[in-house]
Amino acid sequence: MDPSDTLEFNRDASDSAARNRRFEILAQADVPPLHTLAEAVLADEEHFPIHVVTPPRPGVLMLRLREPVRGTVFNAGEVLVTEAAVSLGGTPGYGMRLGREPETALAAAILDAAVAAGHPLSSRIAVFLGEQERDVRERDVAAWRGVAPTRVAFEEMHQ
Repeated sequence: MDPSDTLEFNRDASDSAARNRRFEILAQADVPPLHTLAEAVLADEEHFPIHVVTPPRPGVLMLRLREPVRGTVFNAGEVLVTEAAVSLGGTPGYGMRLGREPETALAAAILDAAVAAGHPLSSRIAVFLGEQERDVRERDVAAWRGVAPTRVAFEEMHQ
């Protein structure tokens, strides 16, 4: 991985595009390394005290889809999520995961705050995020390739 790829994850927390990108990746990242990095951040609590602002809690989000013919957006239903919020040395962090994943949502919030706070592990976290972004992209491409043969193209009839 090119080290310059990780710079975007290390930007100031006020850079909303970088934070949104980090949030999206943490929401889909592989669980074991996510937990391992969060534990490493927690091990340095003397220099970066952590406070759980919002303990992991379940919630629901509306799943919105775009209808392919006219492009209109519609609500397909609700999905279960788990969210958590922390403060790491005064810097906020937020995490959300699909389904019931309280520990993983909390770990995501810790890593979000660690990067924003400039924790000594933030460059290691940024490398992890870059790897996870690539893996998520590859999984998405593979999934689309799997369903592409079943796609039906409809032509709109005009009278």
